[in-house]
Amino acid sequence: MNATQPLQSKLATSLASQVGVAIVNIQHQVVWCNARCAQLLGRTAAELRGKRLEYSCHPDDVRLDAEFARRLFAGEIDSYQVAKRFLRPDQSMLRILLTISLVRDGGGRPMLGHAMLEPDAHQSMAEPAVDPAISQIQARMFS
Repeated sequence: MNATQPLQSKLATSLASQVGVAIVNIQHQVVWCNARCAQLLGRTAAELRGKRLEYSCHPDDVRLDAEFARRLFAGEIDSYQVAKRFLRPDQSMLRILLTISLVRDGGGRPMLGHAMLEPDAHQSMAEPAVDPAISQIQARMFS
């Protein structure tokens, strides 16, 4: 064991508890997420699996990263970052800094996206959602 391994392990544990992580396929569907990601979005990992992250996104923010996501999974860019609002089932809204990096297969083709969700440092708690109708639409998507 080298001298930095304990520090690396502590750093990894700290990051895992603060940052939501999701793996998405080229159809933008969640194939795996950590507990923090599910917690941030107010859902279970099972509820998120197979869904697109934008289903939890505020409708006004869905298009914010649509072109970046298209370019990412086309292999034109390696990563992008965007601030978005996500709606939770309790009708609250959370501002998230979303960073998505492309994972390529052995032949260099786009394979997966590695998404990191970090709560906005300037938002101390979830805010009320703007429109209750949005929660009803979201509830139908997750049922």
